[in-house]
Amino acid sequence: MTMRSPLWVGLAIALVTIVLAVGARLSYDVTRTADPDTAEWVSIEADSFYHMRRLDRLKVEGWPVAGTDTALDFPDGAQIPWPPYYTMLLGALSMSWLPEEEVDRRLQVEQFVSSITVLFGVLSVLMALWSARLLAGDTGAAVAGPCAALALCSVVYSSLGNGDHHAFVACLHAGLLAGLTWLLASDGLDCPRRAMRSGVVLGVLAGFGIGSWVAFLPYVVAVDLMLGVLLFVHAAKPIAGLARFGFSFHLAGLATLAYASLTSPWLEVDSWMVVNLSYFHLFFLGSGALVFVPLLLPGVEGRLRKRYPLYVFVSLVALFALLLATGGGPGAGLREAFAWVSGEDKFMASIQESRSFFTDMGRGWDQLLLSLGWGLVILPLAWSAALVACWRGKRALLPWVVAAPLLLLQALSQLRFAEALVVPLAVLVGWGVGTLISRLTAATAIRQLGGIALALVLGIALQQPGIAEIQAYRKVSESTFEATELQASYGSARRMADWLRPQGVRPGMEGVLSTWGLGHLIEWVADRPTVATNFGSYLGESSYSFPARALLSEDDRELERLLEERQIGYLMLTSRVTENLPDMIARVEPALLEEYLVGGRAGWNGALRAPWFRTALARLLLGASSLNNQVSPPALAPPGFLRLVHVAREQDPAPGLGGLVSRSNRGWIWERVEGALLVAEGEPGEEFGVTLEVHYPKAGFRLTHVDRVTLDSTGRGSLRVPYATRERNGDGRTLPGASYWIGNHRGALEIQEADVLSGAEINLR
Repeated sequence: MTMRSPLWVGLAIALVTIVLAVGARLSYDVTRTADPDTAEWVSIEADSFYHMRRLDRLKVEGWPVAGTDTALDFPDGAQIPWPPYYTMLLGALSMSWLPEEEVDRRLQVEQFVSSITVLFGVLSVLMALWSARLLAGDTGAAVAGPCAALALCSVVYSSLGNGDHHAFVACLHAGLLAGLTWLLASDGLDCPRRAMRSGVVLGVLAGFGIGSWVAFLPYVVAVDLMLGVLLFVHAAKPIAGLARFGFSFHLAGLATLAYASLTSPWLEVDSWMVVNLSYFHLFFLGSGALVFVPLLLPGVEGRLRKRYPLYVFVSLVALFALLLATGGGPGAGLREAFAWVSGEDKFMASIQESRSFFTDMGRGWDQLLLSLGWGLVILPLAWSAALVACWRGKRALLPWVVAAPLLLLQALSQLRFAEALVVPLAVLVGWGVGTLISRLTAATAIRQLGGIALALVLGIALQQPGIAEIQAYRKVSESTFEATELQASYGSARRMADWLRPQGVRPGMEGVLSTWGLGHLIEWVADRPTVATNFGSYLGESSYSFPARALLSEDDRELERLLEERQIGYLMLTSRVTENLPDMIARVEPALLEEYLVGGRAGWNGALRAPWFRTALARLLLGASSLNNQVSPPALAPPGFLRLVHVAREQDPAPGLGGLVSRSNRGWIWERVEGALLVAEGEPGEEFGVTLEVHYPKAGFRLTHVDRVTLDSTGRGSLRVPYATRERNGDGRTLPGASYWIGNHRGALEIQEADVLSGAEINLR
């Protein structure tokens, strides 16, 4: 029974919930850091950077929102996987006040995109609170509000500094479920006009959701499952407005989504694909609307009502089977979707937050508990009780009963989707616990207020794991500039990209090669095109695997060809690049896992076999690191067409490369150059070599470049050297004493910057 209490009680619960929600999202700012030069806060969240880039392009280039980007999969360019509606919303809210001047505009774009998510997060929490209040009064709201406000996965996605679209998508989803709850709780489906108006509003939310993120589609499917259940209820006892709601919901969704689908750049790739926006999504919504048309026809509804759910079920199964069998039109999209779902997505499997719960159930449980709180333990009981209540006629619980198991399965398949479960979990647990407390404290007003206070405390206590995490973070962040490894490593990478932005660009060398996890940062902060980016394999396997192919190359000529093919001018790597080494190797040649890694993929503990040190990545990292003197890896110089031009100031405290590197700076940038061609003449079999030291004062690092070759049978040999001895090499300056040797003869080495850039030949004797 829903408890009635004074208005001020409900307002007080809402106020406490808002304070908790805002406070948590401002406190747990793990996705932002401070710019040491300007003292302004900036984001370090990868996907947020692309939203910033897209909004900035909208401001500079004007409407409509771009569907392709030449900076992706460079130099070919690519379709943008994200639909346009979220960027359109950001543009509508900001175009009038964003400045024209680039420096100020970019900072304001960044802080706007990375702070509006706090609002979306709080709105999602209020949707949970409102829904629970509709279902179980203020006692239910007192449990659900804090439970949603302090759920760590929700806090992370809507914290200050995180500008990803997931907070907005979660807000739309919460609004959709809350709207359905209100409609059912108020018997709105029994009034045809009211049902139709509600269908239009909620359909717009659904269409806008898919037009913001294609994976919103399963949330609409959950609504359709709910409507399917109501069709069976309607067969037994008429629901006057059900047909109008179902028709208007799907039609409004179709109309809202039409612009995004009809202008989708992915239509050129596959006009019926499911994972990116296409005609399929319009077909889906249109089919949903058609389901309810017969029930709207005069005189037909009465004759069809009792058997109509069966007709619909049989018709949809037949249509589904026919489309799959023929593979025509929407059938092609369905086939592709099944292949995608049933196959292994190596890109998503390589992302820690996207790993399946079943990959490591012990660790998965800990992660889920941290993300969702102890309400996860209560959820099965609350859901079972809600199912029974639905069976007994409490329709308002139906959206949550249908959605919760689907979202739980989604969270188990990819842990990062736990955020979508936050609101349903909070509402169901709030309803269950709130109803129980209300029954135990309903005797007097004082006991009722005491019950609400108890419910509020319980709602907070359910999130003890997340609260402890936030408190631990705040304690550390008070005494250090960057409190987490994520902040330290990504903050350093961001400052490297800041350095790269104003550097000159030579024709045919516009691109930047890095691992995919730094792609969006480079595209936004450095304003440079990339080959591989955070969209991963969704841009195609070729771009996704390219960094691994290039960096694991053992042939300098092949590496140079690859870099020229992709018009790469700079390489940017961080000290943690080898953490994903097994995935990189698997993309190139799985057989190399045993050859490169001690213990193979399954038993790898960081130790590396000798063949790995022939790769370009190994040579670059060893050349730019401080080696443990007790270990001597094979002495192979880095490629002679890559010169180190920037070294991150920050030190990585963790040893790397299985102990070979005792310590290193957090990152490096190399420039692709022709390299001066040093040609030596002497006696056959003599050794020709060069040695020089480059000092990077800002980073406190000295690079020792040593390379050697044996003169051939004609007494000739050559080396490519990428460093000038007089001018600066980016941030580095070559120290006095650069020299070469031919046999026992030694001489001073003189290389001009023009020689390095043009590949000029320098003869030595």
